[in-house]
Amino acid sequence: MALKGFIVKVILNLKKVFKEFCLIILVDNYIKVVISMKRVSEVAEDLDVSRQTVYNWIDKLGLKEKGYIKVDNGVKVIDIEGIKEIELNVKDNVKGGLKEEEKKDEIKELYEDRIKDLKSEIKRLEKQLDSKDELIKDQSRQLEKFQYLIVNKEDKIYQLEGEIEEKNKSILDRFKDLFSSN
Repeated sequence: MALKGFIVKVILNLKKVFKEFCLIILVDNYIKVVISMKRVSEVAEDLDVSRQTVYNWIDKLGLKEKGYIKVDNGVKVIDIEGIKEIELNVKDNVKGGLKEEEKKDEIKELYEDRIKDLKSEIKRLEKQLDSKDELIKDQSRQLEKFQYLIVNKEDKIYQLEGEIEEKNKSILDRFKDLFSSN
């Protein structure tokens, strides 16, 4: 009877430590603890990876959507199925890097991002070129106007010089007529 009381105390203490993350079974006076859920930090430690790696795999594998992730007092815990999925993927990742398909997807994504960046850069440069073309057209129009004005002014100058010469000649002729009649 004393042994049973001791076992009950141990079970209660284990429940306090493991909370709802374990199943405690009493078989032939032996206590068997089956852990059904682990904290992210525990999974990271077991797999010898960072917590961030575990979080990344949770997101990549969609474990939250599959219902393998629970939150207990602000702590994320992963059930045994989720832990198995993470473990398989981490081992594959360690053995041969990312899976071939994931590598292709990442490369494709990088190329698509680069192409998108280059296309936006091309559009920006095309706008800049269009702006400069417009500026050159405006300057060409202004130059044509100035050339036209210069030509017109030169014609006007020649015309005025001609008129001045005629008036000077006319004035000289009058002076000659005035002085020759005397």
